Amino acid sequence: PYSERLYALISPASIHSSTIPPLALERLEPTLKACRREYCGVVIDAPRVSAEMASILVRASDLTLLVMQLTVKDLRVAHTMLNALSKSGVGTERIRLIVNRYCKRHQMITLEEAGKALGGMPLKCLSNDFIGAVRGLNYGKLLAQVAPRSILRRELVEFAGSLFQLPAKRNGNAQGS
Repeated sequence: PYSERLYALISPASIHSSTIPPLALERLEPTLKACRREYCGVVIDAPRVSAEMASILVRASDLTLLVMQLTVKDLRVAHTMLNALSKSGVGTERIRLIVNRYCKRHQMITLEEAGKALGGMPLKCLSNDFIGAVRGLNYGKLLAQVAPRSILRRELVEFAGSLFQLPAKRNGNAQGS
């Protein structure tokens, strides 16, 4: 637990990648069901998974966030992923495109150009607070602890609140993850 309402389950494979294998594909769906039973909101960070695992995750999710930067490479990857999700029957209403590390100035690709390239889907921008984010990541601490006045932190809180409301405790456990 990070706080009364925030828990993190970190895969041992991400910490000790050379000695512990990642979660087996056949265990993914039961694991997701267990998380849904315990929490009203579950966030799964899955940046590099197989197409089969991504398909299971997307089908089990109410919402999928595709996070990218405004680069040609990231736009190409996001476009490919959107096409793959569409072919697997996932509607765009269940997908949000997030532009990470956004800065109004110094962008080689504009938001308008990115929106056109991605079929006109709306883009949510999160500011570039590289120093605060990396400090939190390196120290394993919440952004609220390492950069409490960060614009990125405020945007993340607002964005999370727009995704789902965290109700009061249930069965002694905080709601949300």
